Amino acid sequence: MKSVRAERGAWAVAVLLVAVGVARDGTQPPSTSETAFQPLAPLTATPVVSVGTMLEARTEVIGSDPFRIDRRPSSVPFAPGALVSETFEPSRAPTLDLVLAGILGGPPWQAVLRGVPGRDGSVVVREGETLEDLSITRVDRDSVVVQGADTSWVLTVSRQWR
Repeated sequence: MKSVRAERGAWAVAVLLVAVGVARDGTQPPSTSETAFQPLAPLTATPVVSVGTMLEARTEVIGSDPFRIDRRPSSVPFAPGALVSETFEPSRAPTLDLVLAGILGGPPWQAVLRGVPGRDGSVVVREGETLEDLSITRVDRDSVVVQGADTSWVLTVSRQWR
């Protein structure tokens, strides 16, 4: 019950403060005659800038070449049709020619890899090793899992020796 009285009292104080603030302001809302619609002055058909001034401005802009830092014409001529007629082949990412040449030992297995980037010839690797950006995640008796930056490869021995 006390909270209801406190809330009502707070509201009464708030209303009283707003009333006092309006009374002290002393301004009246504007009358309707002051806020009535007033039409704009009619537009004139005379140009703001003469044609001669426009030609002079055009010459100045072309002469100063504001879009080039060195203020000189480009060495490559602009030819929008030439870009459309030529066909460009997108560049392809270099392929990785990684080959599993063989598996050595028994548990733990070791793999012989050929085509490792930055290495010539064959390389013997174990599970957990890192070569350049490639990490060897698993070596089994017949396969190796190589993890790259964005993909992984499962390499198997191409032909088994008997």
